Amino acid sequence: NGADRAVSLLLDILIGVKGKATAYLADLGKLLSRFVEEIGTVPLLTWKVTDATVKRLITPAPVTNNFIPLVDMLRAFASRHAEDLTVGEVSSVLPTLDVSMTQCPAPAIMCLLANTVQLGQLCIPINGSDPRLFDYRATNLYFLVLASLVDAVPLGALS
Repeated sequence: NGADRAVSLLLDILIGVKGKATAYLADLGKLLSRFVEEIGTVPLLTWKVTDATVKRLITPAPVTNNFIPLVDMLRAFASRHAEDLTVGEVSSVLPTLDVSMTQCPAPAIMCLLANTVQLGQLCIPINGSDPRLFDYRATNLYFLVLASLVDAVPLGALS
């Protein structure tokens, strides 16, 4: 499907650039952050892409010193928007459309939270299902971003 091809293409580009010279690294952080801001806010993202694409997002990439795309994306997002995350204004950096809650009950912040939870639950270095692959720093970053997202969700949305 179209969504899967688009996300897969973006992952190809991001993983490819990560494996290349450092001249691209300044722009790479911005691209990784934008992936979180724009693709991470798609409602039910993991339902719209294939399992293979999800796996590429949460699995260490050998071509790039085993970086986990999801973790690098969250790291870039957290770094680029550290102040907004700290003061609970993460919603202000997400794309917003003027759509009523009755028409689309999933604002960008809720979609990002749901997708982050789903991907983190599937990511073995984060979820701790294999102690040999557990990545403390990645998990710490994941939960810091997750806590900021939970704080930014509208009151009553999680009740």
